[in-house]
Amino acid sequence: MENQKEENVGIVYALTNPAMPGLVKIGTTSRMEIAQRMKELYSSTGVPLPFECVYACEITNFARTEKALHVAFAPDRINPNREFFKMDIERVIAILELLGPNNIKKEINNDLDADISTEEKVARETMKKKRPAFNFERMGIPIGAKLTYKNNNNIEIEVIEGNKVKYNNEIMSLSAVTQRLSPNITHPTPYWIYEGETLSNLWEKSLVEC
Repeated sequence: MENQKEENVGIVYALTNPAMPGLVKIGTTSRMEIAQRMKELYSSTGVPLPFECVYACEITNFARTEKALHVAFAPDRINPNREFFKMDIERVIAILELLGPNNIKKEINNDLDADISTEEKVARETMKKKRPAFNFERMGIPIGAKLTYKNNNNIEIEVIEGNKVKYNNEIMSLSAVTQRLSPNITHPTPYWIYEGETLSNLWEKSLVEC
């Protein structure tokens, strides 16, 4: 009975890759096979850069959980035969935090990086740094535009010069106003909407178009 419980315990993880902006890989593996699975991901998928874990947690019934997640995120899946989803990473994290509040991404990243060279790690970090700085103009959002807070449609901010926003007549960064409204949010762009679309989606589109 104890062995059955151990076999039923696994890890669900969400990975990103700087070579694939806007995509999230969602998968599960058993606790016993985690190191081997992480080793296989980079070597067998043919991607040019190593993956990075943004959230991972230990759960029970991990096989059922994986199926449920894939059904829930089915509209965002880009290929039915692959575990890649085009979606805001914060959406994934919000669900995984409910399943397992203890983020063990450090352990997963150690496994991911165990068999890759220093050159490959440097290449990954270099690619991340090459992404341009967040910019309203790049997304086609003009000065004076109003952005709506996703968690409360009654809250609006105004885009002003210098890539800043105005909230309650106070000038600040997008990150600062988001932290004031929701201190636990680390990535603000999925939570602000312009003309019906989140800033995170608009930003990823602007990167693809460049």
